[in-house]
Amino acid sequence: MAYINYKGLLRQALIFILFLSITLISFFFWGSDKEYNLNQTIARGFISNDAIFFEVHDPSKGTARFGEFFGSNDSTGIQQIGNADLIIDDNGGISMDTSPIEGEDPDYVMTNNVMVTGRTQIESILASGSGDYVAGIHTGLGRFIAYKGSPELPPMIEGRFFTEEECLELKPRAVIGKDYIPQTYTESGKRYLDYYENKYEVIGVTGVTGSSTLDNLIFVNMGSVSPDRQLTGRLYIDSKGNSENIYEELNQTSLMVYGQELDRLATPQTLIDVVSGGLYLKSYLKVLLLCMGIFLYLSILIQTINANRKSLAVMKVVGVTFKRSFWKLNKSYGAVALTGLLSGLALDLAFLFGGYFALPFKESVLALIVCVLVALCLLVIWNIMILIASWRLNPIESIRTI
Repeated sequence: MAYINYKGLLRQALIFILFLSITLISFFFWGSDKEYNLNQTIARGFISNDAIFFEVHDPSKGTARFGEFFGSNDSTGIQQIGNADLIIDDNGGISMDTSPIEGEDPDYVMTNNVMVTGRTQIESILASGSGDYVAGIHTGLGRFIAYKGSPELPPMIEGRFFTEEECLELKPRAVIGKDYIPQTYTESGKRYLDYYENKYEVIGVTGVTGSSTLDNLIFVNMGSVSPDRQLTGRLYIDSKGNSENIYEELNQTSLMVYGQELDRLATPQTLIDVVSGGLYLKSYLKVLLLCMGIFLYLSILIQTINANRKSLAVMKVVGVTFKRSFWKLNKSYGAVALTGLLSGLALDLAFLFGGYFALPFKESVLALIVCVLVALCLLVIWNIMILIASWRLNPIESIRTI
């Protein structure tokens, strides 16, 4: 009756699952994380949770009065909350003055003049930051856009987005959601859309697989918008990780351009912010999963090295060459590991071409390449570690411990 090495088969199964998981789960995890974050950004109108909303301080704006009071019907024991004035008449009646408090400079007029640089005051502020960021004016479903560097831009299903230089040019250009396509018309082979009494050349259509908030949005280059129109809506910047630094740079420019600081506004809350609570795929969860993966990799690697010690020691004692003994003991493990890697790659390709993730195709391909290269590097490290352990093995000491 033939002897079946169940431990060896189990070890090979673990190696297969390990390298299958490295290739498959890393890509699946990346796609899930990116798709979730992208869906959140899209649900906010392609504005991330890190965006900062603000406006230039306007000294002419009045301050609202608010407040409440509680206690007895006479002036003793009455407590007040807020900045409204409490009024008690001669008959003991109690009321509040809720009329607005006059602005610090009622005669101040907010301007948006074109400066010697050719940019408006608002454009000068929004374009003064450093790094990669999007700056815009939020007007409901409209976005007046400028950006610097290489920030994350809306996904495109047709055409292209603005270049950094086009954002501040006067020529009207638009990137529209799918719902605006019926409103476009063609002239001389180009597509146009009338928007805010201006004729915009449509250079691209934004969107993802299926319906999304992007379908209702329209992005136009900020330079095409009149100075008066730029004073409407809310200003915002959106960046990965350094929004606070950029906001401070814009604040300093505002002091030079207007002599006024920026007033920070509350970030609008959307339904997805309420539903998600920001709990999905936190950074500490990613670190924890990475540590677990490293632990499993090292654990199976150590088991494989220890499993070879006895056979390798005997081969060294009887004079079998190191090259031959190493190949005989590890070729099956290497083949199983490579098979697991290729199986994971095949499944990744099925996810990719099956459109499982609603993500830009080029970005998904790049992520797949990175995942496969990481798996190949780990396979090379695997064989190097086994090679070093085998080379340093003392056969006499190993046999004594048997």
